[in-house]
Amino acid sequence: MIITPDTPTTDLDDLLRRYKTPRRRKKMTPVYQAMLELVQAEAQPQALLKAFDRPDLGHLAHYLKDDDVGAGLAIVTLGAQLDTAIENLGDDIVGQAVVVEVALAWITTIAQQVRNILKEKVAVKNLKVGPGYRPGVGNLPLTLQDYLFELLPTEEIGVTLDEFKVMKPTKSTSLIIPVRHK
Repeated sequence: MIITPDTPTTDLDDLLRRYKTPRRRKKMTPVYQAMLELVQAEAQPQALLKAFDRPDLGHLAHYLKDDDVGAGLAIVTLGAQLDTAIENLGDDIVGQAVVVEVALAWITTIAQQVRNILKEKVAVKNLKVGPGYRPGVGNLPLTLQDYLFELLPTEEIGVTLDEFKVMKPTKSTSLIIPVRHK
């Protein structure tokens, strides 16, 4: 299922919260405002979600808990256009860092939207979702990306995997969301 998620609303004050001194916050506000506007203009958020029963997960099933009956696999991306916009910032490393920060906030919000969609979908079967996991984080090896990409039609949302198991566009993430009995 391809999902065109709600565009995240990112509050400028939330992004600037880490700057404790008024002087630094004042200096960074225009940078954050400009980069937030860039993300809003260039990001093309999409997600791909598919639920699998445990036997259909192949090697991925090994990483689930014993009581998990399956998992939702998902890919979330902000699209290639945002990668190009970041490249066009050239030597502006501050701008690039702020765009990455905003993009991370968006990806996190969209991933939560995807999890909520799966949660609603499995609730009718008296099931619930567990916390989402990402290959390459914790005890999940990055090589699990290969299995996700075998099971999901990622080309439908323009996401590919390079030889290092890194997704392109770079502002993309993958999720394994366990499904279990309530």
